[in-house]
Amino acid sequence: MRIDRIGGGVAAYSSLGILLLAAACGGPSSREEAEKLMNAGLPLARRAVVEGREMTPFAFLMTTKGEMRPFIPTEESPGPASQQGIDSLVRSLREGAKGGSYRAIAIYAQVRIEPPSGGGMTEAIEVMLEHRGGYCVNAFFPYTRGEEGSLDFAGFFAAPRPGAVFSSCNESGLR
Repeated sequence: MRIDRIGGGVAAYSSLGILLLAAACGGPSSREEAEKLMNAGLPLARRAVVEGREMTPFAFLMTTKGEMRPFIPTEESPGPASQQGIDSLVRSLREGAKGGSYRAIAIYAQVRIEPPSGGGMTEAIEVMLEHRGGYCVNAFFPYTRGEEGSLDFAGFFAAPRPGAVFSSCNESGLR
């Protein structure tokens, strides 16, 4: 599986690591909380794509009290979907995670990816999920554009990811 971030940067993942999100490793509460957080920001990501604009990476977080909210970074974003923008979000989120303020994070970006089922490169929304309980996955929502600009989201797939914000993903392995 190959992933190209829109606007630059390339991330590569082994196709052997592809999992369904529901079957990916992690405790049920960690997974459920991460999925709930992912679903909180997906409408914003889809709206940006439907409106035909290049999506600037953004994030949502879950506080230790279980509240979900958009994340306002401490650094200014360098612009649409660059690896720099994602790195900037990760640095800012890591600060809050070190202070114990967050239970989970979700970073949303627009990418081009070759799905594990093949069929060539396609655009997708990538959601980088991390939970302090050790559940860390990348979820991908591929889509195609119709002739009149309509979008067809074709399901989703997921792959485990190393923790960039929460080191528990790296310490405990994928559970």
